Formats: sequence, C-alpha cells, structure tokens
Amino acid sequence: MVQRFLACLMFLGIVAAGLRAQQPSNNSGQDRARTRSGATSSEVKSQGAGASAGSAQSALRTGNPAEVAAAVRIGPGDELDLTVFGFPELSQHLRVSNSGDVSLPLTGTVHLAGLSSAEAEQLLEKRLADEHFVNNPHVAVYVKEYTAEGISLIGEVAKPGVYPAIGAHRLMDLIQAAGGFTEKAGKTVTVSRRDDPQNPITLTRSDDAVKMAQNNIDLLPGDTVIISKAGIVYIFGEVNRPGGFVIEGNNIMASQALAMAAGPTHTASLDGARIIRRTPDGLKDLPLPLTKILKAKAPDSPLEANDIVYVPESRAKRLIAATNIVSLLAGAAIYKF
Repeated sequence: MVQRFLACLMFLGIVAAGLRAQQPSNNSGQDRARTRSGATSSEVKSQGAGASAGSAQSALRTGNPAEVAAAVRIGPGDELDLTVFGFPELSQHLRVSNSGDVSLPLTGTVHLAGLSSAEAEQLLEKRLADEHFVNNPHVAVYVKEYTAEGISLIGEVAKPGVYPAIGAHRLMDLIQAAGGFTEKAGKTVTVSRRDDPQNPITLTRSDDAVKMAQNNIDLLPGDTVIISKAGIVYIFGEVNRPGGFVIEGNNIMASQALAMAAGPTHTASLDGARIIRRTPDGLKDLPLPLTKILKAKAPDSPLEANDIVYVPESRAKRLIAATNIVSLLAGAAIYKF
C-alpha cells in the first residue's frame, strides 16, 4: 500500500510539472527585460525624451545621490564597466566611441550616448532577451569616467580650472584637489547644474560640522562651481596693523575696521581720516570723523566692500614726538669708552 501511495504522488508531480511547462513563461519578451525599478524597456522608451529630461532635472534639484546618479547621461569617450551576471565572458571594460556607440559580443554595436546607466542596462537586457542570447538577463553598467565634460571650478580657490569627473565627486573633495580656499574666499558657494542652469544650488560656508556635511553635495559632469569673493576693506596710514581685512556679510562699521587694524598710532590724526570709495561715477573722497565716532558724538559710518580708509599723520603730534626725543637726547649723559 505504501509503495502504491508513493507511486501515485510521483505520478501527480510529473503531471503538474508538465502543465507548468505548457504555460507561457512570465519571463519572456518585455518581462525578461523588466529591471529592478519595475519598468520594462518598452515602457521606459515610451516615456519619451521630455519625461526623461524632466525626471533628470527633478533629481538634480533633490540632490539624492541615487537619483543624481540616474540622471547623469553617458557620452562619447566615457569609460564603462559592463557586467552580465552569470556570464563573465560577456562582461567587459570598454569606452564609448566618438559616435556614442559600443561594440559588444553577440549584440554587436549599441548606441548608448544620451542614456543614463539604468536606461543603458534596460536596453542591453532587452537586446540580449529579444535575440534569445540570454534567458532573463541582468546587466549592470557602471560609468568609471565621464570624459565628455568635466567639472568647472572658478573663483576663490588656489587652483581654479576644469577637473575631470572620474568616479564620484563631492564638493569638498574638489575644493581640496584645487588647493583649498584662498584668504579672500567668501561664504557663498554656488553650484550650477548643466541640465538645470535656471535653478542653481546656493550654499553658505560654515564652521559647524553638521552644516559642513550637509553642504558636501555630490557633483556631476558639466557642473560649474563658483566660490565667491569676500568683501575686503583696506586700512592704511597711522594704524598699528595696516592692510586688507575680510568682512562678513560684506558690511562693517568704521569703528570696527579701526579695531581690526589694532587701533590708531599715537601720531594719528583721527579728525583727518578719509574714505576712498569706488563708485560708478569714479572715486569719491568722503570725510570720516573718527574722533566724534569714538566719542559717540557722531553716527558710525558703514563701510562697503573695497573701501579704503586712510588715517593721516598729525603734524602737531609728530612735532611733539620729535621734541620729546630731542629733549631726551639733550638730557642724556655722555659716556666715553
């Protein structure tokens, strides 16, 4: 009885397997080309170039690393790593030709320029499935180097220029590669996306660790990074530390600038101080009553970026100082050796 029961079970299993073999496969055609995102190659193609460009711009605005990577387009000269899982003989390292094509085993020439990595994967999976080369193929396309366009870095860095977009790039990595900020660098960093120039990303430099990490965004080929120049006021003449001083927010008061210059010397004429300001009509010479300002008898004067403050020497104080030196010499003892 037991042997007869086992034989019946085996017969039923064989019949069930035969029925499954007769049913149409759900992994054929477009379903075989269905990717991890859940869309078939034909569905992706039917969305059209407009939808693709719109999704790319949306991804660029969000700044999400996965969406940003999906928005980057393959171009001529790009270096690719192509992997067909389970078929190492089909996996290879290659470079996109000037016409935007790649030559692959079995599939022949395939045009990949203008596609994202995900779209290239879907296209190759569909080609392999439609030609019945691979059953249910899974393809991965990794762009090792984008050579069509680099990342432009301009403004207040030690070595501005165009840097190649090799692998992943983050903002601070690029700035460090360019030698870091100059002493004249401002607080504003602007990132303009090639595919979305109307919506630049504006960042504010900060010494806070959390804010710095948030500002360290991913960069893409074709991006332009602009490091702003800080406002500078120049103080010369009878001050203890003359020179140019970087101002935060491009505004500072005259009394603050004098304090940054370590105050006036003992021969300074505060009443004779002047502001030399560059205007659209040329240079203007403006009086700066520092004595009254320091005594709170006059409102403090706001300074603008590139203003020059000149504190002259007092002739009377210079004469007094010289007289004191002469009197000291006259009263000094003379020694002979």
